[in-house]
Amino acid sequence: MIGTYHPGLVGLSVLVAIAAGYVALDMATRVADSDRHARPRWLLGGGLVMGLGIWAMHFIGMLAFQLPIPIAYDPGLTLLSAFFPIALSVLAIHLGAGQLLTQRKLLVGGFVMGMAICAMHYTGMAAMRMQPAIRYAPNLLAASMLIAVGASWAALTLAFHLRDKTGPGALARRICAAAVMGLAIAGMHYTAMAAARFSQDAVCLVTSALRIDSFVLAVVIAALVLLLIVATLAISALDANSAKRVSAVLGQLQTVNAALTQEVAERERLTEQLRRSNRELEQLAELAAHQLQRPLHALAGFIEVLDDRLEAAADPELRELLGRVTSGAGEMQTLVDALVELAQVSSLRVHRRWVPLVRAVTDARLRLAAPIGQRNAQINVGPLPTVLGDSELLAKLLFHLIGNAIKFQPGPQPVVDIDAESTEAGCRVRVADRGIGVPEADREQVFEVFRRLNPRAYPGAGIGLPLVRRIAHLHGVEVSLSGRDGGGAVVCLDWPAELVQRSSLPLAQALRDTAIDEPEHPQR
Repeated sequence: MIGTYHPGLVGLSVLVAIAAGYVALDMATRVADSDRHARPRWLLGGGLVMGLGIWAMHFIGMLAFQLPIPIAYDPGLTLLSAFFPIALSVLAIHLGAGQLLTQRKLLVGGFVMGMAICAMHYTGMAAMRMQPAIRYAPNLLAASMLIAVGASWAALTLAFHLRDKTGPGALARRICAAAVMGLAIAGMHYTAMAAARFSQDAVCLVTSALRIDSFVLAVVIAALVLLLIVATLAISALDANSAKRVSAVLGQLQTVNAALTQEVAERERLTEQLRRSNRELEQLAELAAHQLQRPLHALAGFIEVLDDRLEAAADPELRELLGRVTSGAGEMQTLVDALVELAQVSSLRVHRRWVPLVRAVTDARLRLAAPIGQRNAQINVGPLPTVLGDSELLAKLLFHLIGNAIKFQPGPQPVVDIDAESTEAGCRVRVADRGIGVPEADREQVFEVFRRLNPRAYPGAGIGLPLVRRIAHLHGVEVSLSGRDGGGAVVCLDWPAELVQRSSLPLAQALRDTAIDEPEHPQR
């Protein structure tokens, strides 16, 4: 009994085989580029789609075959025949996506895949359940097996070598490779079909199967499989583009992170270098100050002796020179004392505890009892918060601020106002005077060491405000200087919210708590 083929279905089967070959090439690339979490999903999904494509090619080719007798296929054996191409497709994608395709892997893998293709085909042929059974021509049977193995070797080689190909011509090379693979698979099928021999009295024993027109069934299967292949390729393309974008973003982030890490390391190096330089300068200043103390003390002693011996001398010029020397030695002593104080503050560690600022004001006022009494100064203190800081350093800070406020008010009764207000960031403490003020252009410069705006009119070492800023920065507090309506200057201390406890003590209560009586001065 001789069979014939439907030309349209034969062509459709070859088209499906080529599409399955293209899926194999694409899936090999997708699996190779995926991470270890996504790799199994692409491997199984790609193997399923490719396997169904190969099986669809085979089954459509079977439907294209026509005999003079009615033909049907056993459902169980037909489904079993689909298992083999799916398994071999998973193996093919796995080997094609591997890091290395050795000759041993190629030979063994190609042979196993070829035998799986043969198992699919001959299981599908057995699903016809012909009686008498189908016989096969040995030479064509062997040829079909060789073609199956050769096609498998070609598929593995092409999948491995084309998976990383990109740029111009990559798509054309894949299409050509898919055509070669599809034609090889179709060649194996139709060679195996040519090997089949049907007896003249043969009949198909499958009678319970649902009989559907072969052409319609083939077209439906081809349409479903091709839609599945197109959907898989579309998802693969979207995933590849997404992976490229993610990779590009990660690359940019890594570049930025490396630059930031380098910048942070450079800043840390510069910061450490600056800290080391500051420590060396502080040590040098402290050493120089202590070394200068001895000759200054000796000079003061010599001046005192010389003054005693020249007490009866009537030479006014000599007395004037001696006065200048005494004044210069005093200024030098003041400068050395200021250097020692600055060095000591810079090297201190802040012992933090909750300190009511009103107590620090009280401590500062007690230290300034002499100038307050001499100038009849009026200190107005409003409600002040409790802050986290070092009580000794805070008292020193307020000592310098209140002392400056008194000094730079040339009037008969200096007035100093100390108060606080809430801000969005925390709390602002203000120390204001009604004195000469500071020009806006000089308000930052006065915080520099030894910077004095009126050295002739107002004596000092130019160390007060720099010391205030250092103490403030040790506490994490910002210091600024502004003007005041009607004249005068306002020093603002901006405390972060985490360093402020919203409570205050009245000044009278703080005085009682310290158990120290401050001399009272008449107020105007």
